Amino acid sequence: MHLFVASLPWCLVAMDDDDFGPEIVALAENLSAIAGSEGKSGIQRLMLSFAKNRFRTKDDFLRGAVSSIREYFLPQQAFEVVTLLLGFVLNGRDFMREKTLLLLKLVVQSPDAREPLAIYGAELLMPLLRLVRGKLAPQALEVLSEPLSVANGLEAAHVLRMSMTFGAVMHNLASSSGEVFGTPLESGWCIAKADEKSASARQNALAVYETCPQGARIQSSAHFSMQFQENGGSYPNGSQLSLVEALGPSQATEELTLGELVGDLHSLNQ
Repeated sequence: MHLFVASLPWCLVAMDDDDFGPEIVALAENLSAIAGSEGKSGIQRLMLSFAKNRFRTKDDFLRGAVSSIREYFLPQQAFEVVTLLLGFVLNGRDFMREKTLLLLKLVVQSPDAREPLAIYGAELLMPLLRLVRGKLAPQALEVLSEPLSVANGLEAAHVLRMSMTFGAVMHNLASSSGEVFGTPLESGWCIAKADEKSASARQNALAVYETCPQGARIQSSAHFSMQFQENGGSYPNGSQLSLVEALGPSQATEELTLGELVGDLHSLNQ
């Protein structure tokens, strides 16, 4: 599902530029073969027709792609489809945002695609709300004009008015503690529950370290320091985790021969 949906914006760009290079053709043929092996004949025919440039217009391909999404993915994977497309709206490339909005406008017309909003509410609208003050505002508003209702009965238009009036609403929708999206960076990347996942990564790293044999810890001079980005800011010293401190400075600086180092690496591998 992810590979097929992720390829659609690139296919639309290729149709706009009338540039069916070998890479995009190979991608379409591979997707067609995968779909055929999974029994998804609609996607198989769609991507094969695209690879052979048989579509007269971009709209024909777009309608076929959305029809395949509805048939094969929306009934069981509506949340994954919607969040994947909305994640593309956060992408730093304008063409990716523009083509994704074309897909979203048709996808959200399906009741299955609107169902995740009843669970996660206004947070799912955050990527669209971020566009309402930019050059892609008309396309974002077209998607928001669909009959979307969020949790607690709010309509998308009401959430939009709130976001335009109160800046705090946008901050809450893009919180690092969100269930679906975190605070987006300029690149478009975002991590939900960033603080929680940072703490989990630290615990996992220490757990792996504790599994190493005691002798390897004492002899090896190899060490590492991990830094975690918190709340979209810089890397403060407080968020650094260094195993040098656990070893002690004298142990960490002890020099080894090549043979001892190979032995340590073998122990770590075990």
